[in-house]
Amino acid sequence: MSKGGSLAVSGLTVVNESGAAVLDDVCFALRRGERVGVIGESGSGKSVLLKAILGLLPGSLTVTRGTLAIDGGRYALTKDGAKAREALRGRVLGYVPQDPLASLTPVRRVGSLARETLRAARLVGTVAKARIAASFRAAGLPDLDSVLPKYPHQLSGGMRQRALIALALLTDPDFVLCDEATTALDVLAQRRVVETLTDIARRAGKGVVLVSHDIALISEMAETVYVLYGGQVLEYGPAEDVTTHALHPYTAALCDSIVELGDEHLPQPIPGEVPDPGQRGAGCVFAPRCARVQPRCRQERPVLAARAPHEAACWFPLDAGAGSAASLAELP
Repeated sequence: MSKGGSLAVSGLTVVNESGAAVLDDVCFALRRGERVGVIGESGSGKSVLLKAILGLLPGSLTVTRGTLAIDGGRYALTKDGAKAREALRGRVLGYVPQDPLASLTPVRRVGSLARETLRAARLVGTVAKARIAASFRAAGLPDLDSVLPKYPHQLSGGMRQRALIALALLTDPDFVLCDEATTALDVLAQRRVVETLTDIARRAGKGVVLVSHDIALISEMAETVYVLYGGQVLEYGPAEDVTTHALHPYTAALCDSIVELGDEHLPQPIPGEVPDPGQRGAGCVFAPRCARVQPRCRQERPVLAARAPHEAACWFPLDAGAGSAASLAELP
């Protein structure tokens, strides 16, 4: 199988058992060597996005529409395309799950899990040993004797997370999709994991996706950012532009929640909650929580539109030259 140079998802729609959209017409793109962040509150659909791409959705969720394009090849993301996409998992698409303790078999040593992964890919002997050494080194775990003989519970949280990354790299995928890869880690362990993912993109030339609710972490790691809310992409563009010149009020509110040393003011929470599928009106999905809401926002759904310096789905975008906090304070 030829190595893919780019990955693109178009029109992805996922519904739950009642037919309500969990993801609604989501488009997403990633190139080899690129670091992409997907940011949003819990319930925004971030994990569902990755699992839909991988074909790992639970039975309660169904893809009703969507296409995956990899290096010119096109695959339906619906059930009809499931068989054709099976060969992509592992060889083209690597996956780092959210919870290492739940994802690593507790009664199997890390080395045993690594060898089993390679046996499934029909790699054994000296080739397998070399691949294990290279993958664990790339994941920031060069001392194999301190990792491979251990059970998952014998490793620190950061080491478990990097072990998951190493296992995802064993089959040399083009793209590594990481679901909340820094959850429950301390600040130092988070930084090490982020540095590992950055090195994987830069040195190995792999496309890396990190989904998170931590916009400060995403702004540090990613080159490109997608802001997901209520199953829809509300803003998209270069990380520096999105995080310093937010156009959508939701993105600005996320940026205002970042706490830095020396801050004299507490972060401002966003009133309300992410709406459940089936409870999202005909207009902007963020309208019920937006301080700038206008009648049109409740009646018509905005679509992503190119606005300097990037794209946002908002009828009344913020002034890109103004600070997010100041812009949010200006009610219409």
